[in-house]
Amino acid sequence: MKLKHKKTLTLIIISGALLFLTLIVSLLKTNEFISEYIFTRGVSRGLVWFMGSLTDLVPFSVFELIIIVAIIMCAWLIVKWIRLAIKRKHFKIAKSITTVLLAVSVTVLAYSVTASPSYYREPAENYLPRHSEILNDEEVISFVKAYFESYNELALKVERNKDGSIKQPSHKELSAKMQKEYARLNDPKYKGYFSTRTARPKRLIFSGVLEASGSGGIAFLPTGEAHISRYLAPQDIPYVMAHEIAHTKGIMYESCAELVSAYVLFTSEDIFLRYSGYSNYLWDIYRLLSLNKLATAIFWDSMSETVRGDIDRRASYRSKHHGAFNELGNRLNDFYLKLSGASGGTLSYHDPVVTTPSTDIDGNPILDKDGNPVIKISQYNNIQGLLLHLLA
Repeated sequence: MKLKHKKTLTLIIISGALLFLTLIVSLLKTNEFISEYIFTRGVSRGLVWFMGSLTDLVPFSVFELIIIVAIIMCAWLIVKWIRLAIKRKHFKIAKSITTVLLAVSVTVLAYSVTASPSYYREPAENYLPRHSEILNDEEVISFVKAYFESYNELALKVERNKDGSIKQPSHKELSAKMQKEYARLNDPKYKGYFSTRTARPKRLIFSGVLEASGSGGIAFLPTGEAHISRYLAPQDIPYVMAHEIAHTKGIMYESCAELVSAYVLFTSEDIFLRYSGYSNYLWDIYRLLSLNKLATAIFWDSMSETVRGDIDRRASYRSKHHGAFNELGNRLNDFYLKLSGASGGTLSYHDPVVTTPSTDIDGNPILDKDGNPVIKISQYNNIQGLLLHLLA
């Protein structure tokens, strides 16, 4: 066998071995104990900590650099393969393809080891407080009103520009605040569930691509990096930072990352961080009313003009940067999440609220004036349970 053939065969064998290891990891990760204690708290955490410590040394995103290089290489390879095909040098094309296969195999294995097992670990709600008792209608209304009293009060305390818009702290300042907030999760009461390393969020140079696809941030565990877009409304920045940092701490399931993000923001002593929390979890508060068939006008009537102004400015800000490839972005994200182990795809960002038909003392269904069953919440989702515990 010629030497060049041996080299090509060696690349194929190595690629096959790496893909086989990826298959083994994919099978092992579905076991909760192995996922939790062998990978997420062990091998995965160690690799993410090591790579993250290296990438923290540079101010730019290593992940973004890899993507840029990969795109350039793909374009170059396509041109190269076309030229080789014209010259009928098919063996050189095959050799080049095996090199690409090796690079892909390494990347897939790296992601499978660092990130993928975390989708099968213990859920974050097992380590965070929650309210489980169901509130009656009067208690729900009272809670929603109290929520908005605090929300409206925070809106008045947030630093603002002369035009009334929120004054945005520097990226460096917010990053330092997040380091401080997440350090609280190193407390022994969380039983080592969270990695002790907290990534320093980086802003992507090509944030427009991220925003156009409908996303505000991305975490890449093989490099241990958390990223946010440069084009976020001020009150969204801490929220996206907290969410992406949660991923790098081993919380890959989206609804769990949302829960951890909410916990960090709502328990913070920082006014701006808390305001970001109140601003970004409104939908869960709204559903307390709508799913219980209570007057949703209470929700809108409780908002101060300051809060309304911030919501309007954020909507205007988002409309300028979001949406060009939003549908494509959602489909790709949905496919990725399902492939990783989140069967609900993009629906996994919010765990469901459990509802049941109301019944009278004899067990008969209670009907509204139109003859439809009256539906009530019988189990809060994790965000609602957390907020009721923290704020009720």
